Order: sequence, then structure tokens, then C-alpha cells
Amino acid sequence: MIQVLEYLIPGSISFLLIAFLIGLIINHVARRRFWGTLWLWGLFFMYVGLSMPGVNQVLSMPISDYIPLRHIEDARGAEAIVVLDSSTRRFQNHLDILELPDDSSVSRAMEAARIYHLLDQPLVFVSAGGKKNEPTWLPEGSMLRDTLIRLGVPHQKIILDSDSINTRAHAVNGIHYLAKNEIAKFVLVTSSLHMHRAVRSFQMLDSDPVPSPGNNIIDKVEGWKKFWPSLKSLILAQQIMHEYLGLVYYWYQGWI
Repeated sequence: MIQVLEYLIPGSISFLLIAFLIGLIINHVARRRFWGTLWLWGLFFMYVGLSMPGVNQVLSMPISDYIPLRHIEDARGAEAIVVLDSSTRRFQNHLDILELPDDSSVSRAMEAARIYHLLDQPLVFVSAGGKKNEPTWLPEGSMLRDTLIRLGVPHQKIILDSDSINTRAHAVNGIHYLAKNEIAKFVLVTSSLHMHRAVRSFQMLDSDPVPSPGNNIIDKVEGWKKFWPSLKSLILAQQIMHEYLGLVYYWYQGWI
């Protein structure tokens, strides 16, 4: 169900094409041309709005109000860091395959490494997952783990979970591992937009994560630039809408 709904996220090309087709059908039905025209104009203005940085700033406010940790006292005695992977980019040229973390994963790794050096060498639990389509691909989360190592986190301090296919599984597997190691306090690292759903997913399982999001991807533009449409802002709008859809779905499932 959720996979189908992901193709209907406002701001996506699939939503645009389906909604545009509906408008054309309405417009060509006798006695319905007014409503078809109104539908198409509404679709136009919706996409113009979603492509404006200022609109994205407003839309993201309710779910991106967390700030990164600045002082060791703010960690409330955390003994571990749980960092959630985003995704891996894969490139292939004949038989050669190159795997790299995407931008969000890099941001999360940098924040987790910063927290690691701020605290007293805590354990770092990297939670990732997804459908493994090729046997030659590395386990999910490997790229984030390797980035952490490059940023100075010792490999023996990192635990990799490659079986968490969604935020709910991140919470279940992460809490299970921490409980097995008698760790109650931990810092949760993910992207700014994803943090709200992640925190609530962990809290639903009777844990109390200390949130510390990676770099905020919302551009803090000022003046007329807030209302100048861009492809970057439209892509960001899809991510924001995805989070709102995820919150509704997780609430329906009783996961938050």
C-alpha cells in the first residue's frame, strides 16, 4: 500500500502526470469544462508553490524543529549513537560497480562522527536495510559505516545492521541491540526532515532518544529568492510530502 502511495506524492512527476490526465478528462467531458480548467489551473499553481523555497520552509517547520547537540551535557549520559542510513548510490560500468553513500547519508555520517568525538567514545549502531537486488552489492549501510571510519570512528566501535527496511524496523532492531548491551541512553542521528518520524517511532517502543539531526537541507534564502521556483525546491517538496505521508501511514499502523 505504502509503495503505491509513494508514486502519488505531490511534487513528483507521477503525481503531475496523473493529475494532469484527470484534468484533461474532466475538461473534455460535456458540461464539465469549467471544473476541468479549474483543476488544471489549481495543479499549475500547486507545482509553482511547491517549487518555491519559501513555501518549503513553511511546510517543513512542523517536522524539522530539532537542533543538533552542542554540549556533552545535552546528551544526557548517552552511551551509544544510533544513526539511520538513507540510501546508497550505485554506478556500473561493464563489470565494475561503484557504491557511494547519497548526500543524506553523508550528512548523517558527519553528524554521527561529530557526536562520537563529542562524547566518550560511545558505540555507534548503523541501521540500514532495503531490497538487495544483486549478490555483488555490499550490505546496506556499508557505505555509511566506511564514511564514519574515514571520519575517525574506529571500526571496532561500529555495529552494522543491514536488515532494517524502514523506520519502524530501525527502531525495533536498534532498541533490541541496545537493550541486549544494557544501554538505555542514546543519541539518534538522521536527517532533519526524517527526525520527527524517527523520534516518535523510537518513543513508541518506550525509549527516549536524544535527537541530533544532520545538516538542515532547507535553504534559508531571503528576499525575492524565497519565491523563485527551482527544481531543487521541487525535489525537496517531494521529500517533505513523503514525510507527511509517512507520518499518516505510521499513525494508521499504530507505530507512532
